[in-house]
Amino acid sequence: STPAPIIYGRPVVITFDDGFADFYSAALPVLKHHGFTATLYVATAFLNGSSDWLWREGEAQRPMLTWEQLAEISACGIECGAHSHRHPQLDLLSEASVQEEIVGSKQILEDHLGKAVYSFAYPFGYHNAAVRRQVQAAGYTSACVVAYRMSSTTSDPFTLARLVITGRTSVETLAALLAGSRSQALTLMYLRARTTIWQLVRRGSAVVAGALNLVPTHEEGW
Repeated sequence: STPAPIIYGRPVVITFDDGFADFYSAALPVLKHHGFTATLYVATAFLNGSSDWLWREGEAQRPMLTWEQLAEISACGIECGAHSHRHPQLDLLSEASVQEEIVGSKQILEDHLGKAVYSFAYPFGYHNAAVRRQVQAAGYTSACVVAYRMSSTTSDPFTLARLVITGRTSVETLAALLAGSRSQALTLMYLRARTTIWQLVRRGSAVVAGALNLVPTHEEGW
């Protein structure tokens, strides 16, 4: 008899950025309970400390993971990827500074965890062709952006899109996003357009900021 066809579900990749301490206390127990794995992208300069790069948002004191907690997280099967060292906007830095952020964070993670690091997430999602080339040259095999759209097997592995899920995202909204309904597609088109426009404004502001010796640290800070 002809074997029944195998029907695969639509895979979902779960990622977390930055390395906040509440990943260990809140997210990890839920992932373990459901048997889920995930990728945690870590900004290495802030472990054992606080989220200093969020000072413009008034959240510079959010506690970060310790290296001991990160080692335990890695031992649980959670992939630990790099999210740069100091969480800057990489596309606004010099080539040497970009290399320091990309290569340095990878080496630090590998030294602490004792395993190779292959995945990267651009801080704030910002990148350009030069940054992508440096990520690839450093030995990463993938890199995530924030593009408010789905990724597929045909996506560029160094510009993998993601959907941002926050505490205000309802289960119904999440289901609609995963289903890719027409109404949600229109919403996502708006979000993508807004992101593109914002990037142009951000880079224009960076020219003025440079003249004033200011460095923007977060898209909501302007």
